[in-house]
Amino acid sequence: MDVVSDILGTVKLRGSLYFQTALGPPFAVRVPPDRNAVRFHLMLGGDCLVTVQGLASPIALAAGDFVFIPHGAAQTLSDAPDRAPRDLPDVLSEAGFTGAGVLRAGDPDAARPARLICGFCGFDEGADHPLLRSLPSHILIRAAEAMNYPWLGDAVRFIAYEAEADNLGRSAIVDRLSEILFIQAVRAHAAKADGGRDFFSGLADPNLSRALSAIHAEPAAAWTLERLAREAGLSRSRFAELFHARVGQPPAQYLADWRLQKARVLLTETRLSTAEIAHRVGYESLPSFSRLFKRRFGVGPGRYRRERETNAA
Repeated sequence: MDVVSDILGTVKLRGSLYFQTALGPPFAVRVPPDRNAVRFHLMLGGDCLVTVQGLASPIALAAGDFVFIPHGAAQTLSDAPDRAPRDLPDVLSEAGFTGAGVLRAGDPDAARPARLICGFCGFDEGADHPLLRSLPSHILIRAAEAMNYPWLGDAVRFIAYEAEADNLGRSAIVDRLSEILFIQAVRAHAAKADGGRDFFSGLADPNLSRALSAIHAEPAAAWTLERLAREAGLSRSRFAELFHARVGQPPAQYLADWRLQKARVLLTETRLSTAEIAHRVGYESLPSFSRLFKRRFGVGPGRYRRERETNAA
């Protein structure tokens, strides 16, 4: 079982292009926070500083670099660290930007404007997982470094080409490429897992990886600590200790949370009864399932489904 693909499919990863920019110095644009967005900036030409709320120093981008900023932190794009920023909605309004073409701001005659592709990856409301919580404040991949990862350099060049072209299906292609870039960035980050306390270190551990794969392959199975420990090839106590230390929560809690995430998707994407959904994710008792679902999402499964149907209408 490809654990990461299962996770990203369940939390409903979706990418989208915000805009392309040509920002002539001087410029400083403040992008507001958005807790459900993982924003990214791909540098096509020129130079730009990205100041992220909570980071001690700005990130300097040059042509070919790109950065993902998870957790929806506020950020500022600027040509110098001491610029007084303007809010993005004001910049968009002044430029008369309608969502099509290139957002132009700053000095229109600048010789080397900062040319970026700015977009985001979002997830379903209510989506949650240790993988998402384990993402760092930012994932920065330099142009030279991108070439070290299969397909990543090609993906960067392809999204740059499609974003600037006016071809049929451009928006759909750019959106899918945004998702690919995010997955590639997650891969690059996961490859650097150092045995710390996060989900990526758990995935990198061959014993824990086997147990995680088993959970994701059969979330409704009657998993016990003993069965999962056998899957991992560890003693019961060592498995429980290592899983908690690496993944950040006990195995039973991880399993329960994942079952509820799968149930959330079934409630919004199928017409299965609540009892059938409870059974499919591993709960024989409907009252127990409903109680746990309400504790996790604030409302019972029936109301959750009705609210999602109303919002989608």
